[in-house]
Amino acid sequence: MAYMDERRKKIREYLIQKESVVSSRELAEKFEVSRNTVVKDIQSFSDDVNIVRGKYGGYRFIGELTVEISEREAQALLPVINLHRNEFSEELYYSIYAKLKSVDRKRR
Repeated sequence: MAYMDERRKKIREYLIQKESVVSSRELAEKFEVSRNTVVKDIQSFSDDVNIVRGKYGGYRFIGELTVEISEREAQALLPVINLHRNEFSEELYYSIYAKLKSVDRKRR
């Protein structure tokens, strides 16, 4: 059971990291399981994570990913975001910055 949970977690993370449709065949080969197992694994977490079937098959992550972080983690990330500010669009920078700053306010 622990192996299955770990595999499902890895499949979910792999889909989130990819920016394109991933076939069940690719996932089956990568995780050394059958295509049927891949389909069952994806069905097990598809309600929690926005994974959709591609138009011609395969799977793709869509939507925003929600991550919970502590106030301490948010404070540690703020200087990193500022250091790499020029690597983001202005809109994305301010969006990230505002979300990290709001972590402190939500905890009070």
